[in-house]
Amino acid sequence: MYYAVHTYFAYITLESFKSPLT
Repeated sequence: MYYAVHTYFAYITLESFKSPLT
């Protein structure tokens, strides 16, 4: 459960880093 949430947030952070304007 925790691992899935951690991966989810990691994905969001990565997307935000690649496209901060989106």
